[in-house]
Amino acid sequence: MPRGSKGARLYLRQRRKREAVWVILDHGHEISTGAGEGDIGAAEKALADYIGHKRQPKFGNGHPSQVLIADVLAEYGEVHGPKTRRPDLIGAAINKLLDFFGGGTAASITRAACNAYVEWRVKQAHARYVVE
Repeated sequence: MPRGSKGARLYLRQRRKREAVWVILDHGHEISTGAGEGDIGAAEKALADYIGHKRQPKFGNGHPSQVLIADVLAEYGEVHGPKTRRPDLIGAAINKLLDFFGGGTAASITRAACNAYVEWRVKQAHARYVVE
């Protein structure tokens, strides 16, 4: 039985007579991060960017039970966010929505769920304050 994929991950590639470099291994492909052995932060950022670009929202046939709230919010943030005066506020609002609704589907958004979100949100200290 073949092994399952470990998913995208960082690997320190040792090279003869040259400095080792961090690469991304993903399903048999190797992608350079451009980061040397001592620059793990840049390698981690490259991995995060790679995974972010690799993951495409899936809206299925559009049925609310098949559409993830996270996918809708990601699409909204990517398409609409840059066109606003304060994209940072859009991002902060999306983060709060994700904190509450998590991995739910669009079908889980009901009047009761929205009322519960408002109640949860206003109970937070500094509800309008963005913590980075």
